[in-house]
Amino acid sequence: SSGINAEYGDISKAQISREIHHILPILYHRLDFIHWPTKWEKHPFEGVSGIIDCTSHFRNRVHPRQADFYRGDKRRHFITAQNVVDFNGVFLNCVFGNGHNNDMNMFKYTHMDEFLAERDIKLLADQGYRHHRIVRPDYDCSQSWNAKQADLRSLGEVSQGMVKMWNFAADRVRENPEIQDLGLNVCYQLTNYVLQKYPIR
Repeated sequence: SSGINAEYGDISKAQISREIHHILPILYHRLDFIHWPTKWEKHPFEGVSGIIDCTSHFRNRVHPRQADFYRGDKRRHFITAQNVVDFNGVFLNCVFGNGHNNDMNMFKYTHMDEFLAERDIKLLADQGYRHHRIVRPDYDCSQSWNAKQADLRSLGEVSQGMVKMWNFAADRVRENPEIQDLGLNVCYQLTNYVLQKYPIR
């Protein structure tokens, strides 16, 4: 807040918090840049149509229900974002869940298995996923095959990294989980606005 005070005068943290609580719902309802495609295209590599991955957005403890946001392997409290991106790095879908969910729990929670089956599509993913419509690294395949899988999958990691250029998405959040959800949605929507204009590939 010191930078804000220097530029705009003596603004209290309480006033900044009130403004955040006021503006985020407005932006949430106005920004609409993330959509499933109307037509799915299949990449020459294994006929996949996109990349699925999860990333963590850290936060302070929540009282009560702090266990819902805590994962022992990370030793942190956070919100999990499950993202699907295309091969230009553009976000097609983003869903938030409590941090105790790992990648496969988010996959099941969002009914992605049914979604993929209904549309007869496959997605690239890392080893955190296990499903017949997910193309994971496979060490029974050649080194070049796995290198191609990793290269395409990296698009999702780059896109998620761009979201974390926003401090709200990168830093540990103190606001309640509902406000964090709203703020993260705004960060993803604004990032996708840029990605649609300037695709990664």
